[in-house]
Amino acid sequence: IEPWRVDLLPLAAATQDHLSTYSLMDISLDTFPYAGTTTTCESLIMGVPCLTLAGRGHAHNVGVTLVTAVGLQEDWVASSPQEYVALAVRHATDLPRLAALRQELRPRMLASRLCDAPGFVAGLEQTYADMWETHVSKVGGSMVAQTHVSKVDGPVVQGVPKVGGQSPPIPEARAGGVKMAPCAAAALGTPSGPTAVASAPAQVGTAVHVMARAAVEAASPSTV
Repeated sequence: IEPWRVDLLPLAAATQDHLSTYSLMDISLDTFPYAGTTTTCESLIMGVPCLTLAGRGHAHNVGVTLVTAVGLQEDWVASSPQEYVALAVRHATDLPRLAALRQELRPRMLASRLCDAPGFVAGLEQTYADMWETHVSKVGGSMVAQTHVSKVDGPVVQGVPKVGGQSPPIPEARAGGVKMAPCAAAALGTPSGPTAVASAPAQVGTAVHVMARAAVEAASPSTV
């Protein structure tokens, strides 16, 4: 490649200045074998499609996940270096399509699961709840959780930190909120059924720690 065809830009300290450089681009070429993540998201939200190469590991396939989330998996994911080059040439010569994508990509990304924070949190909460259910079913619902609470500020009674002189309730799992499964309440000796949403950071931190530790136990009980 002749040097005059390459532009090396200085660091843009301000976020607005950094993102404005995408106006100089028509296509982003993803790196491999270690794909981009933040830069790919920036490119998509700024209306610049990203061409990526599928690989065999997580680090190589992050770009595949991101462009698939905005519906570009058919024409913007290459399966070989040769196809990568061919797709780059084809897209670079299709200016009307690039112009249309520049108008479509931001709405696509904002409507995709990449920007669905509540949905992501709900899925993560459900994963924690499922891991806890699996753990409790293996230990027969005993109160083993009380011996696996990490240090927190304030007195601890039966493995649960006391807030304002009282042990906090373990909230149940629900989408979009900071609630855990009723099984967690049962294992920690807290009355089951609907409970208040945890309001103190120590409550949430302890409940999450207990369930995360339970997941480790379930995976490798001999190492705990």
